[in-house]
Amino acid sequence: MATYNEIVNFSAEAASDLSSKQFHVLTVDSSGKVDALDGLAGSLPLSPPAGVLANKPVAGEQAIVSYGGILKVAVGSGGITAGKEVMVLSGADAGKCGDFSSPAAGNAVYTVGVALESAASGDIAKILWAPRIVSN
Repeated sequence: MATYNEIVNFSAEAASDLSSKQFHVLTVDSSGKVDALDGLAGSLPLSPPAGVLANKPVAGEQAIVSYGGILKVAVGSGGITAGKEVMVLSGADAGKCGDFSSPAAGNAVYTVGVALESAASGDIAKILWAPRIVSN
């Protein structure tokens, strides 16, 4: 079966050393720089996902950020399951993706798409990029 996938990229300065964060989900900070997104659930407004890091820049270098279409993402603890929505994880797994779990009452979280394959923690997997905010 043939597939077509158009990925859109933009570049922005890396706010920190992202050389070990390829395929992590990023956000844009208040200075216009990109950094790994901590998906910690909380009250609105939350930092939105901007895309997925395609290269390995250190602080001050240009990061290539991919968004739209089918993207590769780093998988965090718990893994991801094909066909399920995925969200950005927090803490030690900040910027990595895991299966969506509903936020606590009064909180919100961003999902970033649908897993196109199942994968374990530490793997790289394909998702269909479709971010949305979920509040409870």
